[in-house]
Amino acid sequence: MKKNDLTNLRFGKLKVIKEDFERCGNGDIKWECICDCGNIKSVRASNLKRGKTRSCGCLSKEIKRAGNRKHGLRHHPIYMVWKNMRSRCLHKNNPRYYCYGGRGITICDEWKDDPTSFIKWAEKNGWRQGLQLDRTNNDGNYEPSNCRFVSSSDNILNQGKRRTSNSGYTGVSLDSSTGKYFSEVTNKGRRARLGRYSTKKEALEARNKYIIDNGWSNKLQKYEGE
Repeated sequence: MKKNDLTNLRFGKLKVIKEDFERCGNGDIKWECICDCGNIKSVRASNLKRGKTRSCGCLSKEIKRAGNRKHGLRHHPIYMVWKNMRSRCLHKNNPRYYCYGGRGITICDEWKDDPTSFIKWAEKNGWRQGLQLDRTNNDGNYEPSNCRFVSSSDNILNQGKRRTSNSGYTGVSLDSSTGKYFSEVTNKGRRARLGRYSTKKEALEARNKYIIDNGWSNKLQKYEGE
């Protein structure tokens, strides 16, 4: 066998059959492989050696199916509540991460990786279809002692009250992770997020301008200084 000959070697579910003489753009050698499931796949030598490719694609599907079977909760209505909670706190690509994980909000160990535990708690603590998960202390974590289920209108009202105490102005709150002020307006169940500003005054002025420009009925607030 030549030094770099991979013929008959096994990599995961793939067994190398022969060299594929079609080269990759960077000159990497490709090898034709047969998967345990019977499919033929041409794979870069570097991907085989590093363990990056271990099947024709069937292995990842098997792992995903196994994960779904692990707890059997994928279609449970509370499962999505748990999944969205994790995404807000743990996934930086979530559009709301900056309001949660980005400012240090975490999930207790009891819930973080165990949807079953969260669902059992939810079913015993007031969850009903249509209610939303809410944290009593907006600066606290997701844990049994700090969570409850409320209607969407109550959730919006609670958020407004929490933000008022943060800066002294409704809809303006300090983002401790960035040191900037977040501005938003809520009216009749609709919410407009206006972004973050360097000063409290800028955030308040942006909020007032949005209310005027869009004809919303919210009361305008006068900036009183620090």
